[in-house]
Order: sequence, then structure tokens, then C-alpha cells
Amino acid sequence: MSTPPPLATAVLARLAVAGGEPVTVDEVARDVWGVSPPRRGDRVAVQKRVLMLRRLFDQGSGDGSGVIVTEPGRVSTYRLALRSDQVDLWRFQELVRDARRLPLALAVAGLSHALDLWRGHPLQDVEGYEFADGTIARLRALHETAQRELARAHTAVGDNAAALAVTERLAESLPEDLALGLTVSELRSRVREEEGAVLARRCFPAMRTSVSLVYGDLLHQSDADLVIGFTDTFDTVTDDRVIHRDSLQGQLLHVLFCGDRKRLDDQLRRELRHVPAVSVESRSDKRLGKLTRYPLGTIVTLWADEQRIFGVAYSRMGNDLAARSSPQDLAHGMERLWEHTARHGWRRPVAIGLVGAGLARVDGLGPQESLATVVRSFLARSRVGTVSPELRLVVRPDAIAGVGPTLFAKFLGEQEDGATIDGPRTDQEEAPSMSVYDGRTTASDSAAGYDDAVEALNEVLRWRLPPADWEQVSRSVYALALALRDGGAEELLDATTTLEDLAPSRVIRAGSAPQEGDAEPQLRERVNVLLHELTHGGDGSRTDIPVESSGSDSG
Repeated sequence: MSTPPPLATAVLARLAVAGGEPVTVDEVARDVWGVSPPRRGDRVAVQKRVLMLRRLFDQGSGDGSGVIVTEPGRVSTYRLALRSDQVDLWRFQELVRDARRLPLALAVAGLSHALDLWRGHPLQDVEGYEFADGTIARLRALHETAQRELARAHTAVGDNAAALAVTERLAESLPEDLALGLTVSELRSRVREEEGAVLARRCFPAMRTSVSLVYGDLLHQSDADLVIGFTDTFDTVTDDRVIHRDSLQGQLLHVLFCGDRKRLDDQLRRELRHVPAVSVESRSDKRLGKLTRYPLGTIVTLWADEQRIFGVAYSRMGNDLAARSSPQDLAHGMERLWEHTARHGWRRPVAIGLVGAGLARVDGLGPQESLATVVRSFLARSRVGTVSPELRLVVRPDAIAGVGPTLFAKFLGEQEDGATIDGPRTDQEEAPSMSVYDGRTTASDSAAGYDDAVEALNEVLRWRLPPADWEQVSRSVYALALALRDGGAEELLDATTTLEDLAPSRVIRAGSAPQEGDAEPQLRERVNVLLHELTHGGDGSRTDIPVESSGSDSG
């Protein structure tokens, strides 16, 4: 589903803030457009946005809407007719309220679920609208309360590492709260004493293996074979330009190999001698580090005294000395790793850190998605044959907050023992089936659409906007031109409404604004051509609408 334009989004937010209670057309016009009492044209503007929202949500069957319901009366009202689990705003409040009624030991799941719904700032698309101010303030206060309650709940069940992750995140947003800072220090002391504690674990008897999430240091897992990521050049220089000393590769050299880079390079050279190189860079292109590139997915086996390490190349070292990887590169590297481990391993536990947590980030994947990729690939290979009796995911203190131990435990619980994995799962429900509008589109709608487009374009010529806003206007005028040339009445209405939403008048608190100006000549020319076509060719014999060039628009 596409994102609605700004004023349509504001209308949707106004209905959401009402919590399922009806809101009159006049109230929407007052709170979103700032007109009171509204004129007929203002009510029509509200109705247009409701129509647009219905087209985005509904599938056009029937006369009524399953999401935005019209309730007739002396003044028509609109109501958001959704369940609480279909609106994050409502669901968040409900989950926190219900969890706070439970004993702390039982509140973890509900509070974790509630906080997982939190993304960025609440109602950020309508920040500054007065109707949203109170709700935003209440949501922020409830978010803080939920974090405090979750930290207490984790502590009550003895999960100090999870409590620390939540409390540290909260303390970052409340630096003036000295008591919170003391709590963080106390929890850090407890967690240091508990290093090695298992945060989540699940056994898979049919595959004769288990998966564990462990708090600690990967290099301290002496009872397991270690997995450490490399780039395709297998660089080892830890001068903070090629490889950072604090990265896992840096620690591999300075902790396990005691800083003996020659010994590490000798082992790498022996392991790679039979691997065909992909290419060899010139020193003028890659000024530091090694020049020979090997295929992604290359696996090497290294020894540091009695400790065995599997090195897997899942990222590319650019000539700019920046390591880059993708979800596909990571998945391929993990597939090769488990195949190698199954063939050459000694059925010891395999310990791996949080891949992509350092400078070699995996584009498009956060900590949770990276862990899920590793686990799914491990289980997929384990269904073919045993890889290892345990996959141990080792997370450092500074990375726990991004992992979410409680959510990871839930993820593990959803993985099936012995079943075939066809791909990532999704819990998203299909959008409810809805109709388009209170009435039906008629032939007269086309004429009305032309009139609305003419009015909107005439208004554009009178607007004064910041330069960045004019770029959006230019794109919207182009979309309107396409709707006139190729679309029908609905497409024209949507394009016109989107353009109207870019008008400079908004009901938000006064504040500083960028310097405003008129439309540039190129855009004014395009608007005037469209106005001519609309007013002189509305009978279907319109000439070609000017189409934007393939270059970027400067108007």
C-alpha cells in the first residue's frame, strides 16, 4: 500500500487519536485545516481525503467501508472501525495497560511486545498539529513507564542482562535522571558477574542440536569452535585503517594469536593456496592491505594453540577500505560455513558473534535480522545432517540492546524441529476488504475532477514555498499530467488531492520556516499548459499533455 499524502495522513491520524470514537467533518476541518466554522469547500476537502484513504485501504467492493465508517446525522461523522490489534497506537496502549495488571514475572512478554511496536517518534507525521499534542505527550510518558516496568520485570525473573539493555536505552534518553544512571551501574556489575549466562535456548531433538543466545565474549568460548568473519581479501593489518583493532578480526590477531601477524598470515596462505582467486587489485587502486580477492563464501580453518577458528568471507573489502556486505552475501557465507563444518568439524559446539555488528555491516539487516539469518541457515543444514550439537550465539554487552533476548527467545520458539524451511515467515495479515466510497463514481465525477484540477493548478500559481517544497510540487504536477493523459476519474482525483496537500497553509504551531518564494518559470509554464488543456480540451479531445524529460526536474 502506498503512503497517503500529508493532509490525508493528518486526517487518518485525527481519526486514530479519537480511539474509535466518531469525529465530525467539522471537527476534522477545524483540527487539520484550521477553519471554523468550515465552508462547503472545506467539508469537500475532508471528504476527498477520506475517499483517498478508503481507496488505499479498501478493495472497492460494496457501498460501505470496513475501515473508515460514515455515520449519518445532522453533521456526518467518520469513525475508524478497526480492532485494537490493527492500529499500533491503540495496541501499544492496550498491551502496556494489560501487562501492568500482571505480576512482574508474567509481564515480560506483554511489555516486550508493546515496546517492539515503538518505531521512532509517536505520530511523527502530525507533530506540531495541536490535536496530536496531548496524545503524543501521553504516549511518550507511557513509553517511559513501559521501559521502567520491563526492566523491573526482567530483574524480577533474574534476567539482569535484558534488564541492563532496557535500562541503558532508557538512560540514554534521560541523561538527567541520576537514579537511573546508578541503576545502570548496578546492573552492569551484576551482568559482569554473570558473564556466560544463557539468555535464550532451545533444543531441537529431531536434528540433535540446540541453539543458544549467550551473554559474553566470543573469544572466551574455549569449549567451542569459533566463527569469525573476514572480507574477500582476508586482510590482517589492524592499524584502524584496514581493520579496527577492537573488531573481532583485530581481537583474533591480538588475543588468540598474541599479535603474531606472520603466524596468522602463514595459516591463511596455506588455507587459500588451493582457492582460485577472483581478481588481483593494483596497489594504485587499493593503497593498503592485501590485493588478492577470493570468492565470497570462502572458508578457512585456523588454529591458535588448541582453539580452532572457522573464518568465513561474507563481505567485500572496497578499495576505499570500507567493508560491505548484503543479506544475500551473508546467507551464502553461512550456507558454505555449515557445509564446511558438517564435513570437517569434530561435532563440537560452534560459537559465532553478532555478524555485521562492527564496521562490516550487512546492508539492510539489523542485529535481530542477522541473527535470524544465521539461525535459519544453521537449522536448514541441520535438517539434512548434523552440523554441530550446539549453535552458540555470543553477544557482547554493548550489543544486547539491539538483539532483544526476550524477542529472540520467542523467535526460537517459532522454529520447527525437523520441518523444511521454505523462507522467512511473516505474521502480517492481509488488509481488510473494504469499499471505496459512500456513493458510486458517476460520469459527472469526471467533470468535477477537471474542475478540481483547474482550481488546484490555479492555486499553485499563487503559492509561496521553500525550494524543497517546490520540488515536491513539480513532481505532483507531473503526476497530474500523467493522470490527465492516461488515467481515469479516480487517478485524476488522487493526483489533484495529492497536489492540494502540498499547499502552504497548515494548522501547526508557529515557528521558524525556510525562505519562501514563487514557482520557477519552468514549473509555471507547465502549469499554464495544463490549465489550457483542461479548460479547452475537457471533452476528450485534449492534445498531448507535456511529459517530463528523463532528466531531473529543476522546476
